[in-house]
Amino acid sequence: GADSSYADASLSFLASSTCGDSAVKVKKFFGAEPPHLLHQFLNGLGYEYLMKKFEKHKVGMMELPYLTEAQMRQMKIPAGPRMRILHEVQLLRQQQQPVQQHH
Repeated sequence: GADSSYADASLSFLASSTCGDSAVKVKKFFGAEPPHLLHQFLNGLGYEYLMKKFEKHKVGMMELPYLTEAQMRQMKIPAGPRMRILHEVQLLRQQQQPVQQHH
């Protein structure tokens, strides 16, 4: 759907321009990237056993907001954790974004 193409556009944008606006915004949301941050996030959900999959694909807290359901499926993350992680990331983003966005 529209969501996955938007996420793909974000990924390629970040790759081409790390000093662009959206990269700066993401840093503000998720802070600079201590490697244990994602581990804490997964641990809090009881999914620390998935950490190796994220490391293998070089996905950290900075990349998490851009991850689509399809990409997580390719990473071999099971359906339950996949849905929960996507949901939790949305909640994190809403907490950090007081402005309501209408889709």
